[in-house]
Amino acid sequence: MRIPTSSAKFLLPILSCFCFLLHTDLHAQGKRIPLPEPLNDQLYEYSGLGIYKSKLILLQQYPATTLPGIDTSYIGEILDGKSLTATIHYWKLIYLEQIKSRLPYYQGFEAVTVVDNDIFLSIETLDEDRNCYLVRGNINDSSIILDTATILALPKLRKKQGDSTITIHNIGFESMAWLPKQKRLLLLFEYNRYPGKSTGYIIDRHLKKRKRIDVDPIDFRITDLFNDGKRTYGINYYYQGEFGLFEPQEKIKKGDGFADWRTDCFSRIVVLDVRKKQVSFNVIRDISFENDNWEGIMRFRNGVLLVTDRHPESKLEWHLLVP
Repeated sequence: MRIPTSSAKFLLPILSCFCFLLHTDLHAQGKRIPLPEPLNDQLYEYSGLGIYKSKLILLQQYPATTLPGIDTSYIGEILDGKSLTATIHYWKLIYLEQIKSRLPYYQGFEAVTVVDNDIFLSIETLDEDRNCYLVRGNINDSSIILDTATILALPKLRKKQGDSTITIHNIGFESMAWLPKQKRLLLLFEYNRYPGKSTGYIIDRHLKKRKRIDVDPIDFRITDLFNDGKRTYGINYYYQGEFGLFEPQEKIKKGDGFADWRTDCFSRIVVLDVRKKQVSFNVIRDISFENDNWEGIMRFRNGVLLVTDRHPESKLEWHLLVP
């Protein structure tokens, strides 16, 4: 909005004050959503969030036979200041062991996306495997039937172009979202600041066609994505113990100075500009400098739900988004 010159001197101080208050409020806006027993146990090690009908899927990295979830109505009641008992749902995982038997370096699930009754799960692997993997299945009210015939390999990126060694330790395709306009899945690698170009994948719904898409460099990990029908959002997270892996270049204000990437953690929400051949990032808002390893993000009302794995605990929070 353009401010008329005659009103600028009067309005600008008010706008500056409003922006300061808004910025301050956003940093204090996180609302804890209590996870019901037993879903608040660190052993669940959540790695993503998904939505099926009115249920929030809490993706475990290492599920045994089921995946848990809770009613979104419970989350709404908490945000409205009410206190209710959450209804827990479990989906039986069918053919999980058959999938794992085909992947000797399997290291669990990292992202989940649901499109109608199709469910997509990205799989991380140990460093010895040059690929991550993507599987699909069918989801209903009680079970997830995995398709053992279709396991799509996604070659890991390497820190140096042409490097024949295994990629960066513990880095894979953790981020996935369905792009409704393109009717395709978008998958991004966690690390995206290379000397050359980083790339992600655009993949069709049947996991038959994939193509690379260039990804602009950004510091820190991209740990999860979601698309709300209009925009694609992501979690951008950094843990201080990974300075040697990432060597971040950004300077982020902290107090009267800047964050020290050798000692500080950091998390923020970004929005993606997904074009035909390129993905770029813009920062929406900072979350905190706390060691909250946010692994999942999902739109809810006028904000987002964020979930940690087990560092420092299993935690679900709601954060306001800037309109």
